[in-house]
Amino acid sequence: MTKHFKIKMKRFIICVSLLLIVVQGQQQDVEIEPIGPAENATIPILFRQLWPKTTIKIGWSSSADIIVEKTSTDAFHYAFKGVADYFTYIEYSKKLKQPKTLLIEQGLYQFEKQITIRSNNTNIKGLGYTVISLTNNASNWSKPGFLRLKNVNHVKVESLVFDGNKINQKTLDKRYRNAVYIQSSENTSVNNVTIKNFEGTGLYVDTLSANIQVVKSIIKDNDINGIEFEMTNKINISNNILSNNKEYGIKGTMRSVNISITDNSIQQNICGVFLEETKMLPVYFADIDRNNLKNMSRAGICTDGVFALNIINNTISDSLSCMLLSRTNMTNIVGNICKNIIRNNNKTNVEDFINCKNCSTVFESNNTFYNDKGTNISNHSTLTKVSLSTLMLMLIILWI
Repeated sequence: MTKHFKIKMKRFIICVSLLLIVVQGQQQDVEIEPIGPAENATIPILFRQLWPKTTIKIGWSSSADIIVEKTSTDAFHYAFKGVADYFTYIEYSKKLKQPKTLLIEQGLYQFEKQITIRSNNTNIKGLGYTVISLTNNASNWSKPGFLRLKNVNHVKVESLVFDGNKINQKTLDKRYRNAVYIQSSENTSVNNVTIKNFEGTGLYVDTLSANIQVVKSIIKDNDINGIEFEMTNKINISNNILSNNKEYGIKGTMRSVNISITDNSIQQNICGVFLEETKMLPVYFADIDRNNLKNMSRAGICTDGVFALNIINNTISDSLSCMLLSRTNMTNIVGNICKNIIRNNNKTNVEDFINCKNCSTVFESNNTFYNDKGTNISNHSTLTKVSLSTLMLMLIILWI
């Protein structure tokens, strides 16, 4: 044997050995010690077989990765829980950075238990008309939310219908009957989702959440509010339809800050938008722009304890009052239209349309107000209130 041939044989033997090691490793189960919240998780063999897929489809067809039985009412819940456990496992064990996706096939899925998403970077998407509904007489919950997103970041929920089936429920505490519940989570979006017929609030954003998007969704026929948020930093609610929610279309409370409510259609509530101080914690820096608010039993826009508010280019109609503002400071009211306001029969002053109690630093301009006779009284009066203390505060802020 020549020296050159011996070198080639050694290289060949090394390559074959490495190949056998790789093949043997692939045939074995992946054993990685979970860390963090997943350390006690038991991952079924089914989900290990899906490793390391980051898109899993659940549904009824043979093409689904996880096939649920149509005859089992709660099968979808258990499949969903298993997938969530699987994603949590790879999230904390593999530290994957790319988003993980649950695709849910078109169809009606009925069950009574809550769904909890525990993994970051997760997308949940319906394929076609995908309805997730409560069963008749679903059991009472000890915590809020049909779909629960708690302590998770970068989660997207899209193209799903959540139906609370409220006509067939006997719930003791309706406050927990929210369709989507978000708490202590960041960079979360709800897009192209329908939420209807829940005994509580449609979408509830609880404390310590940030960068929340609710867009292009329909939220209707819920027994409390359409959307409610508290102690939330930076929430964008835009291009939604909210109708016939018994209390408020959108309610914001308790030191929420950096709020954008734009381009929504809101109908048939007590107030279309209600921003409220709670426990002596005001709401700060809110923009209510280009919304269409109609058929309110109280007013289109209501506030109580808000600092730095812009109300711009909204249309409010067919309501008892146009705007009811209380303890609201540093407010711009510009370019709005109020018409067919029931309480303003034959009124001739702007103050009759913008009822501002204990407010300071309110600037009103370029608004159009029609009384019930169709008379435009926009130029009859102006509303500008600036307190000395608030003016000094503004000057200090500008100076800083």
